[in-house]
This record gives sequence, structure tokens and C-alpha cells, in this order.
Amino acid sequence: IYSLYKNKIKHLMVHGHARPYNILIIILAKIFGIKVYLRSESTDHAAKRKFLSAIVIFFIDKCIEHYFSIGDLNRDYYLNRGVDKTKISHLGYNINNDFFYNFRLQKKSKDLFYKKYDLNNKIKFLYLSKLTKRKNILFLSKNYIYLISKNKKFKDSTNLIIVGDGELKIDVINLIKKFKKNIIFLGFQNQSQIPFYYKVSDFFILPSSKENWGLVV
Repeated sequence: IYSLYKNKIKHLMVHGHARPYNILIIILAKIFGIKVYLRSESTDHAAKRKFLSAIVIFFIDKCIEHYFSIGDLNRDYYLNRGVDKTKISHLGYNINNDFFYNFRLQKKSKDLFYKKYDLNNKIKFLYLSKLTKRKNILFLSKNYIYLISKNKKFKDSTNLIIVGDGELKIDVINLIKKFKKNIIFLGFQNQSQIPFYYKVSDFFILPSSKENWGLVV
């Protein structure tokens, strides 16, 4: 926050208000005369401590120059906590859908990928997201392992492709290391490669325990 003051920053966008350091930065920025803008994913549907969040918004509202809502539920979250509607503007998530729609899968690239992992004539399930507890990657992996362990036909005819990185990476690798013929772990992949994995797969699975927005869908 000192660097903001030292460099004479006039505007500050803060993403989220659930953590103490977010609140501290918002308050200090206001003291230093910096205009603070808040953007978060909060909704009443996902809020665990609604009363506490109402108190937080009540106290930091005086420090917030303007709120940017990601969607209607996010806007309602602010309104339900007393924020003036004139202080809220829509600034939603954006996806370049044309990037995915117009992606052309090269037959040679697909054939090489299928050959490398023995995927021809297989049903291919895709998990493509962060490897976190909320995304339930371990839940998916354990259930897939259970199915291939109990059903030989399912085992011989399917594969699970995992694309992503995150805090549970080591746990995932340790869990699936004995099932490399059926579970393909590709880890982090550059955004430019993401359409390829959608195109070469048959089914996309998102087993999250909760999703505010589900951008990956």
C-alpha cells in the first residue's frame, strides 16, 4: 500500500473483500485519498456468513467509490446489504467464444494425440479446470478409478483426461499414478491449447461442489 501512496496512484481496483488484507487495503487506500473500486464474485447463494458480510459491506461502503458487479446475483448481493444502486455498474466476465468456435482441429494433431495415449475408439472424458478442493478433482478421480476397477468393459473403452494445475496437483498425481493407461494427466496447458482438448474429447465433466459462475462451461 505504501508503493501506491509513493507513486501517487489515484485509483485502485480491489478484487474481493472476504480476506482481512483486502479490507485493510481498502481502508488504507481511502485514508491516502485513493479512490477504491470493488469487484468480487460474491452472491447470496454462495455466501457462508451473510450477517458478517453485511457488517463488512456496511463499514467499507464509505471507502468504496464504486462497485462493479459481475452479474445480476452479484449486484443483488450488494443491494441486499444497503449499497446505493447508483454506486453499482455491470462489469461482467468476458469470454472470447469465437476463439473456441473458430478453432480448427488439425487431423494430424488429433491422430498423433490419440496414438500417443492410445485413445482411438475410446470414450474420452475431460476435466479442465483448477486442481482445487472446491472443483472436486479428487472426487472425480476416485470415482473414475472405482468404475474402471469394477467394470472391465468400462475400463477398456474409456479414458479420463485431466488438464489443469493447482494446490491438489501432487495429491492427484499420487492418486492416479497406478492408472496411467486410463487417466492422462497433462497438467497446466497454455490458453491457446485449451480448444484442442475440448475438440478431442467426447464429454466434459465439471464436478465442482459449487460454482458462482462456471466460466469454463
